[in-house]
Amino acid sequence: MNLFGIVEISESQFKKTKDVPSALRGYYTFSKGVHYGASFIIAKATSSFSLDEIRRHYSLLTESFDLPVCLYLPSSSTYAIRVLAKEGIPFYVEDRFAYIPFLSLMGKKKRDRPSVEVKKMSMVSQHFLIQTILSGKRHVSVSEGAKLIGVSKMSISKAFDELEAMQLPIQISGRQRVFHWDLPWGNLLRNVLPHMSSPIYKEFRLAEEVKINGSMLSGISMMSTKTQLGDNDYQTLAVPKNRDVIERLLKSETVPYFEKPAQIITVMNYLVPFDEGVSVDPISAWLSLPDNYPADARVRYEVGRLFAKLIEGWDPSWPLI
Repeated sequence: MNLFGIVEISESQFKKTKDVPSALRGYYTFSKGVHYGASFIIAKATSSFSLDEIRRHYSLLTESFDLPVCLYLPSSSTYAIRVLAKEGIPFYVEDRFAYIPFLSLMGKKKRDRPSVEVKKMSMVSQHFLIQTILSGKRHVSVSEGAKLIGVSKMSISKAFDELEAMQLPIQISGRQRVFHWDLPWGNLLRNVLPHMSSPIYKEFRLAEEVKINGSMLSGISMMSTKTQLGDNDYQTLAVPKNRDVIERLLKSETVPYFEKPAQIITVMNYLVPFDEGVSVDPISAWLSLPDNYPADARVRYEVGRLFAKLIEGWDPSWPLI
């Protein structure tokens, strides 16, 4: 595979295609591409397809492999090229255009690690790292990561791209990309915490309490169960990001920010159950706190001590903000 005579990618035969849907096997041939030690699957189309077909094929193929997938297309319209690039689907059109973001190739040679600065990581990456830290899983493949947090292989593969850009250890093991961490977990959390953000999707300050199956203590209500910090007169609960739940909450009466609610319900982008599902995990609870809490030195002291108890290698003196 030669990208316009600029980038040379070595190819080798790839036979492990048992997970590929039988309907696609006649439409594509597969090889493994390697460039500067980075491996990926090259899926060469045997004929031209419509844009919708290409999208559907790419989705199925990314579910079939643990390595990133690049579509090798014999031809494509200018419109399709623009749409595929906009949607982040890696592809190469012979002698015309290449878009392979996981190799940092945009028609130029990849010489070094991508100089991409990730200021705030995605919720998938954040969810994966928190789940990994708290479960103690030190060697996680794309397939295992997808199962660990209940998302698609495509989502985890994109998260691995992001973690690699943050200089975190994404390695190649056989034909799989894996996240591997063998240092204390506290070191990892210290590095990534500044790039994490609140997992709250939407907050509801309710005039009356409601009961929602699967709700968990969150924010200061969670912290008060594990530290010397006190809770409010009302509980803060977290619920999963679910359309039915959101529609129910939208019908509930709420109070303005300056009035005391009967209950706060936070709809979360992800949930990591903790303490047998009674509460969310302490990292997400910390990230969910309103801005006035992290500004309080006593809160930071108590949370630092809690992290030191629960997370191997965390030093309670390390700054949390």
